[in-house]
Amino acid sequence: MSTHRFDHQNRHFELRTRERRLLVDGEAATLGQRALDLLTALVERAGQTVSRRDLVECVWPDADVTEGNLSVQVNALRKALGHEAIATIPGRGYAFTPRVQGLSGGSAPAAPAPQRLPANLPAVLPTLIGRDTALQVLNRLVEQHRVLTLLGPGGIGKTLLAQHLLQRHAQRLRHGVCFVDLSMLGDASLIPGAMAAALRVNVGGGDALGALADALAPLDILVVLDGAECLLDGVAGVVARLHQAAPQLRLLVTSQAPLKLGAEHVHRLDALDIPDAALPAQDALRYGALALFVERARAADSRFALRDADVPAAIALCRTLEGMPLAIELAAWRAPVLGVAPLADAMQDRLMLLNFARRDAPPRMQSLRAALEWSHALLSPVEQVVLRRLAVLAGSTGLALLRQVVADPAGGPIDEWTVVDVLTTLADRSLVAVVPGWGGEPRYRLLDTPRAFAAERLAASGEAPALRQRHAEAVAAAFDEAYAQRASGRVGMADWDERQVDERDNGFQALAWLRQRGDRPTLLRLMPGLVLSAPREDRNRCLDLVHLSQALTREAPASPAVMHALLATARYANALLKRGGFDHADAAVRVARECAAQLPDARWLYLALSLRAVALFTGDDLAGGEASLMEARALEVPGWPAPLHAARWTAEVWLADRRMDGPAMYSASLRTAEVYRQAGHSAWQCELHLINGAMAVGRAEEAARHGLSIVAQLEGGRHERGLADARFQLVQALASSGRLDEAMVQSRLAWPLALRLGLTSHWADAHLLLAAHQQQHGLAAQLLGYANGRNRQQGLHVRAHNEALAVQQALALVQARLDPATLAGLQCAGSELRDEDIPALAFAPAA
Repeated sequence: MSTHRFDHQNRHFELRTRERRLLVDGEAATLGQRALDLLTALVERAGQTVSRRDLVECVWPDADVTEGNLSVQVNALRKALGHEAIATIPGRGYAFTPRVQGLSGGSAPAAPAPQRLPANLPAVLPTLIGRDTALQVLNRLVEQHRVLTLLGPGGIGKTLLAQHLLQRHAQRLRHGVCFVDLSMLGDASLIPGAMAAALRVNVGGGDALGALADALAPLDILVVLDGAECLLDGVAGVVARLHQAAPQLRLLVTSQAPLKLGAEHVHRLDALDIPDAALPAQDALRYGALALFVERARAADSRFALRDADVPAAIALCRTLEGMPLAIELAAWRAPVLGVAPLADAMQDRLMLLNFARRDAPPRMQSLRAALEWSHALLSPVEQVVLRRLAVLAGSTGLALLRQVVADPAGGPIDEWTVVDVLTTLADRSLVAVVPGWGGEPRYRLLDTPRAFAAERLAASGEAPALRQRHAEAVAAAFDEAYAQRASGRVGMADWDERQVDERDNGFQALAWLRQRGDRPTLLRLMPGLVLSAPREDRNRCLDLVHLSQALTREAPASPAVMHALLATARYANALLKRGGFDHADAAVRVARECAAQLPDARWLYLALSLRAVALFTGDDLAGGEASLMEARALEVPGWPAPLHAARWTAEVWLADRRMDGPAMYSASLRTAEVYRQAGHSAWQCELHLINGAMAVGRAEEAARHGLSIVAQLEGGRHERGLADARFQLVQALASSGRLDEAMVQSRLAWPLALRLGLTSHWADAHLLLAAHQQQHGLAAQLLGYANGRNRQQGLHVRAHNEALAVQQALALVQARLDPATLAGLQCAGSELRDEDIPALAFAPAA
C-alpha cells in the first residue's frame, strides 16, 4: 500500500510512501527523510507497539546510532502530527494511535502486518569492499524502478552487491526481501517453481506462474533474480507477468545481458576504481580495487601488508585485471606466497594462475577460467566464433576494420552484418566494451581477460594464422590510406594525429605478425602511416621503427613504397640516431630521383630535400643544409598541400637558427606557424614556433604569453615532449622578464619531464639563466657544466639559437661576479653532477 490516510486533531493526513511525502490538509509537511522513514514504520504497524530497537534497525539499517537519535525524530513527528499521535509505551517502545484508512477509503482498525517471507540470504555475507557508491546508487534506483537489471560480466560482483541491497531493505519493506538463484536451472519452466520455493509459497501443480503471480499480488517485497543470463527469454517472460500482476513487487535482476523489456531499467555495474598513479599504501587503500586486493590477501595470510614499494605493482596488477573483483580476489590469494611484483608480472598467464577460490563459492566462480567458460557456454556457436576471432584485434577497433577482419571471406556464413548483430550481443553481455573514438565514433574493445580466453580458443580452432594475416593486410591498407590522407592535406594534422592514436595498437599488432612472417611488401605498405602515428615519447619503440625502416629499405629496389617509408622515418630519426635523419632523408632523395618517372610531380623530392636540409642543420652541416634547402626552394609549387610547405619552412627556421640570425628566425617562425595552421596542426604546435621566434629577438613577454597558453593546452595530456619544450622556453622567458617566482614554479614542473624524456641538458640551459637572475651565480656555473657534460654524452656539440642565447646571457651575469678560475672550477664540478643531485641544488631556497 503506497498511500496511508488518517485524521487527527481535526486535520487530514496522507502519507505517500512511494513519493516519500506527508500531506497535511493537502499541503506538504516539512519533514526530514529519517522522520518519514520512522513515520512509515509506525503507520504500517498502526495499533501495535514497536520496540525502540526495531525502529532503529528499520530507520538506520547501516548506521551505528543511539536511541537518542530516535527520540529526536519522534519529537519531530509529534510536532507535525500532534503529541498524542505517537504514544510512548514505557519499557517497550512506541505505538501509532490514529486509525489508518486504506486506498479503498474504508475505515478499519489497522491489522497486524502479514508475516515477513524468508529472505533466503546467507546468515553472514562477505564484506562489500569498494562498492559504497554503487550500493547507494542501486538503493536509489530500486526505489525508482520496479524492474531493475544490474548488468555486468561474470565476476564483476553483481551477486554480492544485490545481497547487500537485500540486507539493507529487509526491514524496510512490509513483506521483506527474497533472493532467488537461477544459475543452476536448466529449463525456463522451472523458474516459477524456484521462485516459489525461495519465497516458501505454494503454487500447486497447475499454472505455476499464474499461482505465483496471485501469491505475490498483495505483497510489498523486493525480490532478486540472480544469474538471469542463463535463461534470458524465460526470465523476461516471468518478470513481465509478475510486473503486471503485483503492483508493489520490486524485482532486481542480475544478468550479463539485459531482458529487453519496456518496464526494465538497466544499470551497468562498473569495475572497481584503481589509482591513476602510485600513491602511499595508506592512500591507495581508498581505492576499491586495492582495498579488495589487500583484504583478501590478508585473509589468505594475516601477516600480509602492502608496502609503499608494492603499490605500483599492485596498481598494475589490478589494471591488468581491469578492476574485476573476482579476478582480484583470486590474485590476492597468491600474493602472500609469490609477492606482489612477481604476481603482477605473471598476469599474462592469468588463466592458469588464478585457478582456485573459496570452496563455498558457486562452481562458476571458483576460478577465472570457470567464470569465462560459464559466459562462453551461454553464447550461440556463431557468437563463439566471432568472440574468438576478436582476439586477433588489439586495443579498440572501428567497426569497418572489425567487420573486414572478423567476417568470413566472400560467401562464408558469417557475413559483415552477422558480425554487427553478434557484436551487439557481446556488448550487451559485457564481453566487449563500446568506447568513444575520434569524432565520437564508437569503437569496440574485447576486455583483456576475455581476450586471453578467446585467444586460447582461436589457437585451438586452427584459424589463427589466416586470421592474423587477414588482420595485418587490412591494417596495412588502412594505414596506407591514412598516410595518403595526411600527405595530401585531406585531413588536418591535429585531427590525423588524434585519430591515429586509436589505431596504433592494431598497427603494432600487425607489425609484429608481418615481421614474424617476413612479409616485406605489406610491411612497406604499413610503415609510413605507422611511423608517423608512433608516440614520440616512447623512445625505444620509435628507435625500433627507425632500425626496421633501415633494414627494409637497405638495398631494396627503388620504388615509391621504399621512398615513403624513408620519408616518414626521416621526420624524426635524427632525434634518435646520430646522423639517422640524414641517412634516411638522403636515401629518400636518391630514391625520389630514381622514381621520378613513376611520380606525378616533384613534390616528394621537394619533401625529401627539405627533410635532408633539417637533418644537415641539426648535424651542424650549414653548407650542406643550405644547398639542399636551395634545391627544394627551386622545386616548390605554391598550390601543393600545406604539409609539404611546412617541411620546407621548418628547414628555413633551422637555417636561421644555425646562422644565429634572430630577426630571420623570428620571420621564419611566424611564417612556419601560419603554414602549420593551414595544415591543420594544433594551436599549441603553431604557438611553439611563435614562442621560439619571440625568444630569438628578445621579446620575452610575448614569448611568456605563448608559453603559458601552450602549458594550459597541454597540461595533463599526452603530448609530454611539446609540454617540456614549452616549459623550457617559458622558464627562459619568465626569467628574462624578471618574473622569477613564476619561472621557478615552471622549472620545478619541467624537471620531472626532462628527466623522463632525456632532456635534462635543455632544462639546465633554461634554469641556469633563472639562477643567474636570482644571483645564484655558483649554481648557474655548475648547471652550465652539467649541461655541457650531458650534451657531450649525447653527441650534441652545438646548441640551438635560443639555448645558446640563454647561456650567453647567463654567462654575462656570472662572469661579472666570478673570476675565471672559480667559474672554471664550478663548471668542472657541475660536469660531475648526477641527475639525482639536481633537485636539491636547483630548488633549494636561495641563501
